[in-house]
Amino acid sequence: MKAVKAFASSEHRHLLIHGGDGTIHRALNVLFPELICVLHTLEKSIGFLRGGSGNGYHDSYRVPLFMKRQLRVYAESMMRGNVLDVDLLKIKQGTGVWYGQLFGIGFDVDVLKRRSARKGALAGTQMPKPGLLNYTLATLASISRLDLSQGPAGPAYSLELHDGSVPKGERTGTKQQRTLKLYTHALLIEIGKRPFYGNKFKVCPGTQCDDGLIEVYLFNFVKKHSVFFTIVPLWMGWHRWINKTVRVNGRGPIEQYSVKGLIISYTNPFDFHVDGELMTSSWEGFEEYAVHISIIPGAASFIVPKGFYKRKTTRPGTLNNIKNGSGCLFRCANP
Repeated sequence: MKAVKAFASSEHRHLLIHGGDGTIHRALNVLFPELICVLHTLEKSIGFLRGGSGNGYHDSYRVPLFMKRQLRVYAESMMRGNVLDVDLLKIKQGTGVWYGQLFGIGFDVDVLKRRSARKGALAGTQMPKPGLLNYTLATLASISRLDLSQGPAGPAYSLELHDGSVPKGERTGTKQQRTLKLYTHALLIEIGKRPFYGNKFKVCPGTQCDDGLIEVYLFNFVKKHSVFFTIVPLWMGWHRWINKTVRVNGRGPIEQYSVKGLIISYTNPFDFHVDGELMTSSWEGFEEYAVHISIIPGAASFIVPKGFYKRKTTRPGTLNNIKNGSGCLFRCANP
C-alpha cells in the first residue's frame, strides 16, 4: 500500500484501485487516516476497477463488467467530476479501528472461513481461482451444517442502538434521539452502507451510501429449510417477499433498523468481518467482548459511473422507508 500513501501526500486528485473488496478495504484504511493527517479528506477521490472474486464495492456503485468499458467510464467521470462524498462505517474494538462499508457477524463469517479454506486448498493446484462457484459451495456447506433443531443457531448478542429515526407516516415526530437495547439470536447480523456483499449478493437492499444512517439487518431464521428455500431471494435482495412468505412467531424473519451508532457485545470472543476481511472481537471489560460501530458522514469521495452519479444527484438522500407498525421509536421494520 505504498502507492496509496504516496497518493495521499501527492498533488494528484484521483486514484483508481484495481482489486476486489479486500484490496479496496485495505486501501481505504491506509488512505483515510493519511488524509485526515494532511487535512485532504475530500480533496482526493478513488475509483474501483474490478479485480477480485467478490467485487461488492463495484456492484454497489454500478461499475461496468469489462475493463475497456470501466476505463472509458472512469475517464468520463473524472473529466466531468462525477464524484460523490459517501459515508464510512467506523468500527472500533479495543485499540483497533477500521473503516469500511459493510460489517457482518454470524452465518456469513462461517461462509467466509469456508471460502478461505477452499482457496487455501486450491492454492497448490492448477485449478483457476474460484469466485462465484467457491462462494456458492461455501454457502451451501454452511447451510448443510446448520443445527436449528434445538432453537436459534446464533448466540445471544446484545445490541445497543443509538439515535434511531421513525419513517415518515408512522409518527408525528420524524426523529427520536433514543437508545434501544435488545438481545438477538439472529443467524446473521449485517450492517451496511452499501447494498451488495459480493457476487451480486444484495444483502442490504435498503442502504444508501450518503444518508448519514447505518442500516442494521437481523436475519432471524429458525428452520434450515427456510434458509434453503430463501437463499436465492436473499441473494436477489427480495427481503420484503421473504417477510411475506416466511413467518417466524407471526412475523417475517428479517428485521431492519436505521441508526447512527451501535454497540454489539457478547460474553465470549466472536468473529466478524469488515468488507469481507475476517477479524475477532477483543475484551471490553465487565465480562463481555464488544464492537463499537459509528457513522462518518461524507467521509470519502468515490468516483462513480455517470448513471449512478445522475441517480444520486437527482434523488439526493432517498430513503427506503419501511413500516411494520410495531410502534418502535426507531426506524425498524420487516423489509
